[in-house]
Amino acid sequence: MPLFTTKPVDQLFERFMKHQPNFKPDAPEADRIQAELDAETKQKGRTPMIYRDERHQHTFEKERSIRPESVSRKFLAALYLLTADGGLWNQVWDQVTIRKIYIHEMHPKNLNGTSYVFFSATKDILTGSDNIQLTDIADPALLSIEAYLVLCTALAIRAYGLEKAVRIQFEKRWE
Repeated sequence: MPLFTTKPVDQLFERFMKHQPNFKPDAPEADRIQAELDAETKQKGRTPMIYRDERHQHTFEKERSIRPESVSRKFLAALYLLTADGGLWNQVWDQVTIRKIYIHEMHPKNLNGTSYVFFSATKDILTGSDNIQLTDIADPALLSIEAYLVLCTALAIRAYGLEKAVRIQFEKRWE
C-alpha cells in the first residue's frame, strides 16, 4: 500500500499509524516514534512557567482566567507575586478586583522574609516606589533560589508580558 506523505518523518508516523494496537511491529523505527510521542506528551504536560508550587500555579491561573485579556503587564506581574505566597495572598486577596489592585490599602501582618520581598516588589511594580533594594533580593536569608526565580519571572512579566515571560526558561540548579 503506498504512503500518502513524502517527508521521511511523516512516512514513519504513517507507517506507525497503520499498525494494530498491542501488536509488536517488525519496523525498528516504531519504538523511536513511540518514544518521540511519549516525550511530546510529557512536554505538553509540563508547565513552562516557573511557579513556587502547585498552589501558586492553581491560584494564579484561576485569578488570571477571571480577568479580561486587556489587563496590564503591571497588574499580571503583581498578581503573580501576590499569589506566590499563600499567607500573603490570604491577607490581600480582597483588595484585588477585576482590573485594579489597591496596594495602598493592603496592610499584611506577620510576613516572613520571602513574603516581605514579594509584597515590597509588588508595591514597587505597581507604584514605581523603591521599597526593595538589590541587597534584599541578593540575601539568601530572605530568598531561596526558587523564590528568586519567581521574582525574576514576575519582573519578566512586567517587562515583556506574560506571553514572552512564559517562554523564559531558568535553570533551577547551580553547577
